[in-house]
Amino acid sequence: DTIYKVVVTESNNVASVAVTDSSTNAAVPKADEKTYIIYNTPKTALEFVKVDSENSTIKLAGAVFELTSTSDTTFKKLATSDDNGKVVFEDIDAGTYTLVEKTAPEGYFASEETLTIEVEVKDNGVLGYTVNGTTENDWLQYKKEGDTHFLKNTKPVEIEIIKEWKNYKGEELADSKIAAKSITVELFREVEGVANSKEKVQDVTITKNADGIWKTVIEEFYVPFKVTLE
Repeated sequence: DTIYKVVVTESNNVASVAVTDSSTNAAVPKADEKTYIIYNTPKTALEFVKVDSENSTIKLAGAVFELTSTSDTTFKKLATSDDNGKVVFEDIDAGTYTLVEKTAPEGYFASEETLTIEVEVKDNGVLGYTVNGTTENDWLQYKKEGDTHFLKNTKPVEIEIIKEWKNYKGEELADSKIAAKSITVELFREVEGVANSKEKVQDVTITKNADGIWKTVIEEFYVPFKVTLE
């Protein structure tokens, strides 16, 4: 809320009035000698639709998002997607904000992406907003189609890893030739935006199953990047 200061002075039996913003001392503009103009700052609502990353007709409920201001450390709002996937933040002033997903819908992974949102007055005098800081692709959380801002979630995948034992001729080894009871390999991912890079994700242990196959399965694995085994 803005508090205005009104100062009335008198000189030679003529009164004059000055109106200023008490916090900034900025003069309030005048329409004429007797009329001052006090503007109201418009507010807007930020609206998104939460959907499956592969099928935008599947709306996702229960995703929790946090909106914070980059200039006001006290500003923080939470919103949860409804049954139609809609996420709404009401009464938002002009400024720069960041949006992060705090809780994913059931059966999905939360995005690690941080979105930057610019809210500003448009040419028609009302507030509008743009979402910045991201290049759209199949893995990223945000995508705009027409006037709709979509926030996407990705389902986990299942990775099956099979070890084959062969000699230098490419011939399969007999079980009697395999002394190992288990083997451990390392799973790496390529660091986003850094070509030919790798970052260790986890160790993976492979053993022979009841069918005599050296195999392991990684369940509910999130893969928004290229992975390799070593």
